[in-house]
Amino acid sequence: MRKTPWRYLSPIAVALLSVGFTVGASASFAVPTYRTVTEVHDWGAAIPRVIVDLGENIAASAVDQDTFKVYVKRRIPTVVANAQAKDMYTKLSSSVGDMKILGDTEGYREITNAYIADKDGNRVKYGRYAVIEMKVGPTLTLGSPLNFNIKTMHNDWVQCDYMITQIKTIAAQKGTIDDLVVTNLLGNISPIVDDFTFSEETNDDITMKYASFEPAKDNKKNPLIIWLHGMGEGGNDPTIPISANKAFTTMNV
Repeated sequence: MRKTPWRYLSPIAVALLSVGFTVGASASFAVPTYRTVTEVHDWGAAIPRVIVDLGENIAASAVDQDTFKVYVKRRIPTVVANAQAKDMYTKLSSSVGDMKILGDTEGYREITNAYIADKDGNRVKYGRYAVIEMKVGPTLTLGSPLNFNIKTMHNDWVQCDYMITQIKTIAAQKGTIDDLVVTNLLGNISPIVDDFTFSEETNDDITMKYASFEPAKDNKKNPLIIWLHGMGEGGNDPTIPISANKAFTTMNV
């Protein structure tokens, strides 16, 4: 029975393999990827799940809570985040220079569930993506993509680098998948932040960034709600006040 040895490859190896190298009857070999999902809770933003591209279709019964282990490193970005990940990590505040990570900087996440899904993370009976759900909470800093900057008294995004390691064989349509190690971030899904439009205005050499939200057209009157956020949600990154607590979700009910 064929085994697909998915491992991290160097850029040169990827270029060579992507030309058309095949394993058995499978499609062209490629580097596996994952996406993070960032949700907003009452106490702030958290990453409760990752979506892993397995490379081929898998039955729902092929993965469970014990199929993977997940390790994360939280760090201050030295450059604007991975250009490949065009998500909210690219909207970093300019105040990260002297920032120190508060709480845990790296470790294994506690996995609570795993299942087969479509590319958006919706559970399906047969698909090529695995969703790995992890425990989050106000004191579980390993799951937080935010960090409080004591120097500026503002929250900032941190870079969260994940390594998803397969520890149980996965039965696939054309054999098995083994030794899957995923470190290549493809992007991030932010259900609330992604609903906003971001822009900026400059007057008298002062540039102000802002976010705007347009409710669905339902022929109803929608109230204008002004919410005064705390100091931690200040700064020049409009994604922070949207994500630092659940005010938007509460207002949108």
